[in-house]
Formats: sequence, C-alpha cells, structure tokens
Amino acid sequence: MTESIRKKNKARHTPTLTILACEADGNSLRFISTHATKPSLFDATAFAEGRTLPERAHAWDKGGHSGRPRLTAALMPHIRSRYGAAPQKTLIHLISAMRAWWRLFDKYTDIKPVEDIEDIDEFVHGALALKEGFTHGTSIFLVVLNDARKTRKQHPLDIRLPRPSPQHTSLPDQKHINAIAIALTRKIREMFLMWKQADEIIAEMSGWHIASSGWTPGHWHGAFNERHAHCAYRQACTELGNPVVRRDQYVAWLGLQNTENYNNPFVAGFPAAVSGLYPNRKQSAHFLYLFLCKTGWNLQTALDIDVDDYWRPHPTNKSFAIIYAVKDRANGEYQRAASEVKPKLSAYNLLVAVIARTEPLREQLKTELNQLERLKEDNPDAANEETHLKINELKRCIKSPWLHVITKESSPISALNNRVVYESEQRLSTLIFEINTQRNKDDQIDSSIKIGDFRDAYISAQYRRSNYSWIVAHLAAGHKNIQSLVHYLRKRQWKAHGERTMYGFTKALWDEIRATNAVDPAILHALVQRGEVTEEQRKRWAAHKDRTRVGTGCKDFKNPPKSLAPEHMPGEGCRIQRCSLCPNAVIFEDSMDALARRLAQLHTIKENIPLPSWYGSSWPNETESTERILYENWDAASVDSRISHWKKQVASAIQTLLAMEGEYAA
Repeated sequence: MTESIRKKNKARHTPTLTILACEADGNSLRFISTHATKPSLFDATAFAEGRTLPERAHAWDKGGHSGRPRLTAALMPHIRSRYGAAPQKTLIHLISAMRAWWRLFDKYTDIKPVEDIEDIDEFVHGALALKEGFTHGTSIFLVVLNDARKTRKQHPLDIRLPRPSPQHTSLPDQKHINAIAIALTRKIREMFLMWKQADEIIAEMSGWHIASSGWTPGHWHGAFNERHAHCAYRQACTELGNPVVRRDQYVAWLGLQNTENYNNPFVAGFPAAVSGLYPNRKQSAHFLYLFLCKTGWNLQTALDIDVDDYWRPHPTNKSFAIIYAVKDRANGEYQRAASEVKPKLSAYNLLVAVIARTEPLREQLKTELNQLERLKEDNPDAANEETHLKINELKRCIKSPWLHVITKESSPISALNNRVVYESEQRLSTLIFEINTQRNKDDQIDSSIKIGDFRDAYISAQYRRSNYSWIVAHLAAGHKNIQSLVHYLRKRQWKAHGERTMYGFTKALWDEIRATNAVDPAILHALVQRGEVTEEQRKRWAAHKDRTRVGTGCKDFKNPPKSLAPEHMPGEGCRIQRCSLCPNAVIFEDSMDALARRLAQLHTIKENIPLPSWYGSSWPNETESTERILYENWDAASVDSRISHWKKQVASAIQTLLAMEGEYAA
C-alpha cells in the first residue's frame, strides 16, 4: 500500500525512535516529541478513555467518541517510534485522523465492534471509510495501525483511500487584495505614530514621577491625563522589573483594588499606555498580514522567521535586502524575498521595526528561559512535562518577530503561532468588514478571503505582470521545482484566460491564412494579444514605421511597465525603448539587425565602464535577454556577423552610442 506520509518524508530520513523521560507520572499515553524547532505534546488519553464534545467547541470540531483502551495501548509504541520526533503540525494531523476513525468505529459498532487492532477489518471498515467520504489525509492512522499489526505477525491492511481531485478554485480580485493591503498599511502607520507620540511624551515628561506628584490614585484627579498614564505605566514596569505588567499588577502597584471603577483616570489610561509601548495580538496580526501581502510567503514560513538570522545584503544592489526563512516542509529549503531597504513599510523594514520594538520582551523571555533551564539542571526530577513544554514555548517565542502583549493573561508575552490562525482569520474578516463600510455596495470585498489568499494573489499578480511567464511565477512562489506551481495557477480565472487565448490564437491563425495565404509570427502574436491589427498598421510595420530604436514593434507604446520606466509620464510615448526587457515588444523577421546593433552597443558599454558599475546596473539583464532573442530566432553565424559589423561601426565612431533613459547604473 502507499505510504501516507510519503510526501512529508520525501528525501528525508525516517524519524528515529524517541522515548522521552518527561512522561507525566509515568503515563504511557503521553509524550513530548523531540523535533528540533517545533516539539509538541501528544496525548492519547482521550482515545483510551473517551472524549465528549466541549460546550464551546469550534465549528470544525466533529464531536466526541468513546474510549478504546486496548487499541490505544497497542498503537502507542508505534506512534512513539514513527512520530516521536515529529513537529506539532504532524501530531495534530495524526490526532485529527484518529478522531475520525474512532467516530467511524462508534457509528458502525453494530456492524463490527472495534476494541483492538484485530477487530479492524480491511473490507468492512475500508468500505465504510469510503462511504463516509474519507480521503487520503486520514491514512496516517493506517500507517501506525499496520506497524502494530506487523509486530503481531499480521498482514497489513490494504485500505486505499482516494486523494482529493484537484479543483479549480477562484482567485480573489486583485483590487480587493490591494484594498486590504492599503488598509493594513494605514493601520501600521497609525501604530508607528502611536509609538512615536508615546516616546515623545516620555521624553518631554522625564522629570515627572507619580510618587512625587502628590496625587493619590485612590482620589480622582482631573489633571491626570493620558500623558501621565504613559509615564506611570513605564514607571511601574521599571520598578516591578518587567517590560510589561498586567492590569491587575498595575492596579496593585497604584495601591488600588482591582474592582475599583475603571473610569478612574489612573486606570482608564492603561490601554493607551500599553499600546504606546508594544503591539497587542491584533496589531501583531496586522504586521503579519502586511508582510504576507508584500512577500507572497505562506503563513507557516513567515511564522518560522528567526530574528537572529533572517536577512542579508543584496549581493549586487545595496538598495535591496534579501529576507529568508527555512521551509520545514521543503526539506529545509530557504524561502527568499528581495525587499527594498529605503521604503519605511517595505517587508524588510516591517521586520526591523517590529523586532526592535519588541526586543525588551525578548530579553524578558530569555531571562525566564535561563531560570527554567537552571531549575531543570539543578533538579532534573522536578522538571515535569509542563516545564518541558514551557521551555519549548519560550524558545519559539524568543526566535519569533511576531511578539506581542496580552495583559489579561497570566503570561502577558506571547508570539503568533498556528494555534491562533483561526482567531487571526476572524480578525481578517473584521478588517474586511471595516473596509466594506467605506466601499460601494456593488464593490464589496468577499469576507471569506483567507490568509492563504494573499500568497495566491501575489503569485498570480507576478504571473500577470510578466506576461504570463511560468518562470517569473515560479521565482515569486519560491518553489524548488516548477511542478509545485501548478497548484497556485489552478484557478478558474487562469483556466478561462487560457481558453480565451487558445481560441484567439486558432481564430487569428486561420484568419491570417484566409486573408494573406501566409502567417507572420509577429502579426499573429499581435492579433492574439491585441485582438486586431488594422491594415494601416500592417503597412506601417512593413514600411519599418512604428518601430522602436531596437527594431521591434510595441503592443502598448504609451504604457511601458513601471519597472522599466518609473518616471514615465502618462499619455507620452515610451522614452526607454529597452525592448528586449519589455513584455510589450513585438519581434519581426527583420528585427535582427537593430537588435544586433543594440547588443554591440551593450558590449562596448561593458568594455568602457568599471565592472562594479556594470553589475550594479540593469545592463547585464538586457544583454542576456537580447542574446537570447537573437540566437533563438536567427542563425548564429548571421547574428555573429551583424554584431561584429556593428562593433566596428561603434569603434570607428560611425555609430554613436545612445544613452537611453532608464539605464540606471550603480
């Protein structure tokens, strides 16, 4: 039978046997995995004793189930062996699959009851699983089950569950994603302004202290305002030796009772004081959303950013930085993104700002971690399961850039993780609702947009801007192989686009044959892209009119790409005309000579400027692109001959080098 975890273990070693010494009270139904970065508790108690549906269960919770102690006990050694070093996500997947099978056994107990591994029947339960719509995702349970059966010298069960068939899903409207990004940008700017104003208040009121003010918190003082609240809160943090204090701690520090009226000015300014110092969970989520919009990363990769190792300078362009993080599911491959250094809200500067602001929180967590590790070393027997989990959580939070404060919880410092994804998407829905209140009723943003849609939209936007280049989309996605890109481009919009383009191509092809008894590739390309080519345009192209400096036609002469012409004035013709870099270029059969001339010019430029300036410019890209066009479309000997001819012309000053706008060197 197929291995259900083949995809996750592809090109990896099988997790080693892991027996932990941190079991709670010797309970063999619980263990903590030893994954290097995402260890997690696995608790099978509910499978042995039964589980009831919680009163406030999530919508995705399918319900409780009865207990099967013998079956659970038989599976546990093999769960330990196979998944003892697994990350949290894999263990959650296993628990979900086991719950599904336990509910199946309960539902059909009158047909064939299940108490031990021998009771599970290949034909009966296999057929029932198919009837209930089980898919390959629940096969992770069958892997462990067959491990247990092998130990008892029983044949493996050959229950084959179908993989979900690929579906063409809809892509969110790019305008709506842009609207969300604009709203997030506004919220981040407001947050930065709030921090700046709070810091300025502290600097201006450096001589004020609540202890020397003569004010008694127990008596209301109208003069005590938000400015004093900022100072008082930071004074409380300093005196209590903690970068953040909870509301109850702050109230106690003031000498008040926690039940006193929150309208008391000394207490009412507490939320503003905290927000002026650190991000809360909602604000941290907004940081994360905007980062995802700007990079196109998936959620887990962004959550896995390590603050001690997340960027390096761009190798050739100092105005960019390379951001990176490890993709665990891709066998430790790196996800990278080039981000501008100058814009305040670039992806790079978002990380720099939030990491710098939360550094005091990180130092506090390091102190707590050191205390726990010393306790563990001094008294290993006292280091119970809870201690191990706390140490793992502290290590995770210390590495995370997404630290925030939650002043109503016992541990006020936390970091975004997978457990709050559901809650984060609720916040995204709330944000969309806020945006929709200011939009036209006929142009409302779909409230079902999810965090993963940011990545889909980013990849699709790069795909569209590159004139539907799979290579560019592949680079934007950061995939190791281009086959992984298929999932992101399996959208209804792209399917419809492909069908329209194919229909347009075949129609244009036969129309050209009927009209001219010949097919010019340049004309055919223009027909597919533009829909029509007038007879006047054909004559002008044939007469070498409406050609650019490098001998090509242009699909949209007055709208060059912003990446090539950042200073283009709307309504004017293109002044860049570096057509080998432009998706609007139309290559003709007689374009070779002008392209060879441009390549000769580029070779001459390279010979006459410092190499750092050459490699810091966009000339190497233009050279490579021009060479590719020439050698893919014309005979190499003819191309070399024309390049040699034009080099001689340039050297003899007969042909003058043109300095084209947009040739930006380092």
